[in-house]
Amino acid sequence: MDAYLELLKETYYKERKKLYEMPVFNQNGKIRFLLFKKEALNKARDNLSISQMLGRGDITEEVKENLLKDRGKAEAIEKYLDKNFDSEMAEIENEIAAEIKNSRYSSEEYAQYVLQLEKVNTLEAELETNRLFSEMVYEEQKAIIEDKNKTGGGE
Repeated sequence: MDAYLELLKETYYKERKKLYEMPVFNQNGKIRFLLFKKEALNKARDNLSISQMLGRGDITEEVKENLLKDRGKAEAIEKYLDKNFDSEMAEIENEIAAEIKNSRYSSEEYAQYVLQLEKVNTLEAELETNRLFSEMVYEEQKAIIEDKNKTGGGE
């Protein structure tokens, strides 16, 4: 059983590493990151509106009073924030469009990606069946390979 688990761990590491090296995987990761960045920016925008700031407990009463007293200054701050958010959002949209434009993969490349992803998912399920955590196995195998490379053992 120990030999089986060791082989399972090694195979999982190699297959997951192959998946990470595929261009389709990297492309999807970039797009997901940009979408996450866009979502975070929208949440930040909501939290930094004047009406939200007035209701927040972490904003001092002095700041709240100043925002209420000087509506012109408060509106100028809000316009400045909106302008910066709009600029940042446009930049993210442009980056997403560029990534999508560059992501024109052939059907074969995408099929290879899906097959590799399925291999990794199947191996992860087998690891779970054997009460092993995929992240821990991956990091453990990565450390073993790095150690072998340092000592000249190779992958």
